[in-house]
Amino acid sequence: MFNYKPLWDTMKEQKITTYTLINTYGINPRTINNLKHNNSITMYTLERLCQILFVSFHIMALALMAVNVYRTHVKKGENQSDGT
Repeated sequence: MFNYKPLWDTMKEQKITTYTLINTYGINPRTINNLKHNNSITMYTLERLCQILFVSFHIMALALMAVNVYRTHVKKGENQSDGT
């Protein structure tokens, strides 16, 4: 499972809705559903979204990875010290 918060934040900043992605840019509604439910998407789709949002693919990919690594490791307490 993924977390697409950086994508949603960028879309909000640029006032681009899921409706716009579907009807203006031809993004498949199933892809939107995958994003909303934090399921995987293809790298091609991520690249298309970056082109639509005028964001560097590398920056968005790194942001998504950082959020997901944080969610996976820090939230589960794996990055906490043992108190010694």
